[in-house]
Amino acid sequence: MPNAPEQPEGEGRNDNGEEARPLQAGAAVYNDYDEAQLAAAASLEQLRPEMVAEMRGFRLVPRPIALPLIAACRWLGDLDVSAEQVRAMSVAELNEGRLYRRRVESMNNAFLHRLRAITVGDLDDSHLEFLESLMEDEDFAPARIQRMSQAAYLLYRWLEASLAMARMQ
Repeated sequence: MPNAPEQPEGEGRNDNGEEARPLQAGAAVYNDYDEAQLAAAASLEQLRPEMVAEMRGFRLVPRPIALPLIAACRWLGDLDVSAEQVRAMSVAELNEGRLYRRRVESMNNAFLHRLRAITVGDLDDSHLEFLESLMEDEDFAPARIQRMSQAAYLLYRWLEASLAMARMQ
């Protein structure tokens, strides 16, 4: 999968010349906007409808799979929840009630098409801060997500690259 090279923490610079540090081990550091844009596009291109259906089919979604899904649904405007609320939820709480129903509804409603339609300009600070806060959760680690679900991993990579693009503007 084309993606930014993974660099040890502390390498790479943001547009202000400051060190750009990944939030989790295995997180990518993008050197420029174009690199992040290519990674975001490649991630969504590889995410196929049957992969989304597989994630939707889980009855008890593990946290490392649920967190990227929740972030994407929040970015789509389908969930109204804070990162603090999500981070405090148990696996059972993530998989019941309104949050679960809204997540499944979002995934049934042209999910990939709507993700592909999001532009960096659509994301305000609340979207970016939500994702940055979720990325501090130990279950939002790329290696952990990848071990559990290729689809959730591709979604994570798209979120990560989109966040980088937004922060570089």
